[in-house]
Amino acid sequence: IDDELVTSNPCKGVTHFREKRREYVPSKAELQRFYQALRKDHDRGAATMVELLLCCGGRRGEALQAKWKEFDLEKGIWTVPSEHIKNGERQNTTIKRKLSPVAVAIMCEWEPNVDKRKGFVFPSPKDPEKPRHDIKAFWNRVRRRSGLTDYRTHDLRHTFASLALESGYSLSQIGAELGHRSTKTTQRYAHRDLENMDSPAAGVANLLTT
Repeated sequence: IDDELVTSNPCKGVTHFREKRREYVPSKAELQRFYQALRKDHDRGAATMVELLLCCGGRRGEALQAKWKEFDLEKGIWTVPSEHIKNGERQNTTIKRKLSPVAVAIMCEWEPNVDKRKGFVFPSPKDPEKPRHDIKAFWNRVRRRSGLTDYRTHDLRHTFASLALESGYSLSQIGAELGHRSTKTTQRYAHRDLENMDSPAAGVANLLTT
């Protein structure tokens, strides 16, 4: 329409496909199996990325594009710029994530393995001048070994939110970490799985150190 190629939207009136949300949050035992498989895998870059996301609730794309200048490991802060955030540039927003001591230790352990002059936290294994493209092969390998075949990378955010809720944090606090502008978005994580309701859900940092 803007280019004057058509006079009206050809999709007007088309019924939207009704999507069914798939949110899978593993039990504590499943998560421990997953973490064990994660730690044993040879791809340390991908493993570090997933550990980071599990610790702070970040998005895969934010980590793939991350640069060292975004991290202040002394203060334990990851400042995600708007260009790496979903709808971030349109909304002119950034995210400041407070990293737990465990997350800081994970990043400090990874730091010597990377040429920081190249900039990227998780550079491509083939070309360190470029960011890593994806972690599909690693992810499929780890979830197969741990038996979590339905676990998706985006479910790491669900896991973080669910553990944070179980630990007593508010929706507004969790939403700030996830980068949600409204608690309504975070609200969909506020479900209690009957299987896990009576079991103590440790925080992610505690989980990673047990």
